Formats: sequence, C-alpha cells, structure tokens
Amino acid sequence: MAGRRPALAVQAFLEQLQLAVSSVTHMPLRATAYEPGLPGAVIFPPPRGLPLPGHGDWYLTLAINYAITRGEGERGAWAVRTTSYYYELLQPAERRIVAYHWHPQPPNRVKLPHLHVPQHTAPVDLSRVHLPTPRVALEAILRLAIDELGVEPIRDDWRAVLEQTERAFRRWRTWTDEPPALT
Repeated sequence: MAGRRPALAVQAFLEQLQLAVSSVTHMPLRATAYEPGLPGAVIFPPPRGLPLPGHGDWYLTLAINYAITRGEGERGAWAVRTTSYYYELLQPAERRIVAYHWHPQPPNRVKLPHLHVPQHTAPVDLSRVHLPTPRVALEAILRLAIDELGVEPIRDDWRAVLEQTERAFRRWRTWTDEPPALT
C-alpha cells in the first residue's frame, strides 16, 4: 500500500488487512511503526491466539512484519513492504495445526515461503519439515478457515470482501511471480 506520507501508507496497509479479518472478527489489528527506519508489525493485540467463530475451537495468530520505504510511480511517495509473515491456525489456542511462514531475513535458513504441519507425525514425520509454498496472502488463510475448517464468517459479504482485499494485495505487492533473489 502507498501514501503521501509514511503514516498514511501504513494506515492504507492496515485498513486493507483489517477489512479482510473483519470476515471473522471485530477485534482491531494494530500496527507498531509509522516512521521509516523502524521495523513494524501488524498484529492482533495480546494475548496471541484470536478465537474464531464457529465449530472446531479454532484460533488464529498472525504477524505481518513490514518496512516503510520510498514509493515509486503510482505507488506514491511512501510504501509499505511486507518483510515476513506468520499465519497460524491453532486448536485449541496453543496447539498449532498449520502454520504458513515467510521469514527471509538472516539468520533463518529457510528463506522461501513454507508450510508447517506440526501435528503430522505418521507415517512420515512432517512436524519439523518446511513444505514450500508460493507467497500466501492473509485472505487465503481466512478462506481456508471458513471453507474447510468450519469457521463461521461474521459478515454475509465475506467472499466479496476477501476478493476485494486480495485484489488490492496483488495490485500493490512487490513480489509477483518469482521470489526475490536469495543472497
């Protein structure tokens, strides 16, 4: 997302994410930095593990880390660039079922997006394996929770909202088909 000033770029970024999560919660997301040079994160306020409505006792944790950078062209004077993400579906609150991560910064050895399935231990132990994935939008995680896991949306127009916010994500993302070069 972009803006004329750094804080406006963060606000635009936060508003799109808030709209997406409004499919399953009224809880506000929080951004932690509004100035360039400060590492930022979008998170739900503690405690971590947002209870999701519906059957199955599902919880969501998320952290989307970002940097505020100079924008280019239509992106405006300032832009927010995602630097890593952590989306986790838990059941109950502390038992991680699936986790989608991307954390390319050192010292992490796995720099590409990946999936963890920590409860899968037989017949093959996948509990510590990093299964490669493309970059995953938050909207895909919310759709998975609703369509496949019994989470009940709290708004009737949730599909349209997720389509709208994912379109914005795809339009403004800086990583498209190929991941950035690993150095």
